[in-house]
Amino acid sequence: MTTSSAGAAGGAGVADRTGGPGAAALLRGFLSGGLVGAALACFVVGPVTDRMNLLGAGAGLIAANILLLAIPKAVRRRSAPARPGPRRALARIESRRALSSESGDIPVEFVLTVAPDDASAYRAKFTQSINLVDIPDYKPAGIVVVEYRPDQLWKVQIVTEPDAAWARRAREEVVDSAPASTLATMPTEGCGFCLLMLVGLLLGAAAVVFAFRGDLFDDDGTSGSPNVTSTTTSTTSSTVRITGDVMLMPGQMRGAAEQLIALMGTDKATELSIDEDFMSVAAPKPADPGLVDSFRFRDGKVEATGPHGTRRPDEPLIDLRALPYDRMLFLVVEAKAALGLTPETWHMSFHRAPDTGELEIIVTVGDSYGGASLRADAEGNVVERSPRR
Repeated sequence: MTTSSAGAAGGAGVADRTGGPGAAALLRGFLSGGLVGAALACFVVGPVTDRMNLLGAGAGLIAANILLLAIPKAVRRRSAPARPGPRRALARIESRRALSSESGDIPVEFVLTVAPDDASAYRAKFTQSINLVDIPDYKPAGIVVVEYRPDQLWKVQIVTEPDAAWARRAREEVVDSAPASTLATMPTEGCGFCLLMLVGLLLGAAAVVFAFRGDLFDDDGTSGSPNVTSTTTSTTSSTVRITGDVMLMPGQMRGAAEQLIALMGTDKATELSIDEDFMSVAAPKPADPGLVDSFRFRDGKVEATGPHGTRRPDEPLIDLRALPYDRMLFLVVEAKAALGLTPETWHMSFHRAPDTGELEIIVTVGDSYGGASLRADAEGNVVERSPRR
């Protein structure tokens, strides 16, 4: 087995991971801001003072700003050497984080260690859409094939269907983690550029206003300006009920559980159930574990719904932080797709197996004609399917 070393060099040999603005870029930012500010002021001052020629001056300033920014870029592009094409490499998944989505393809934020064959390894952070059913294939510490650009190391994409040779390398080779300090980032103009551009914008606008202050302001207050009546528009706020498979959004189940834990003061529960748009929990009172209260997450909020009952001291509890939330999402997806019906509702409950006492996850789906279910263990592995007959 071949090992692709990633960390020893600490990123030596990989250049231009980050960049900052030079003096010329800062000056261009200041001048660009000044031109834009003066142009905007011309567009306002012209109609107010009846000097319509200022509109043409403003358009000229905008054109000058475009040339100011475009010409240096064109010169750099012409003098720059030919850009190398994309290359392939192995990469190690350091972390992944699914983002919100309403479709089958979910944007996932990856942090990878990219190990080029002819350069030192480095880290890259990017977002790529992955189909919901394929997400388990991209686990942390897994090896994948990626495409990257040697001149723009931050541009990385996972090759979801590599050819046979690369697929074999991904199975057989190992990539060590690169230090976090080797993270490749897109060059930015930085805060200094933005600050100088803002200063230039304000000074450019102020210069135009100052030049025409005599026409804009009338010291004796007798100008023919119309009176302005101030009105206030009030809006009425209302609570909007969120419907649909809200709990199937990536991270929603775990996030709802954490909010409930914060409200309950404990991460242990006697009962737990999850439906399309809410989560219900019964939990022992921290001050008196023999008493049980009910809680609910719905519409992004958690609330206590009242007393639930009592519990025996030896009654086993559900550890809310130990549940396989990522797998639970896929259990619902599988139940909706593979149990022989077109589901209109789904429900997830948690029980103890009568023979072993181990925690089980039951997912039930239903339509107007009945229901079907599947049973999984505490790790989220399906152990029984009960389709509609």
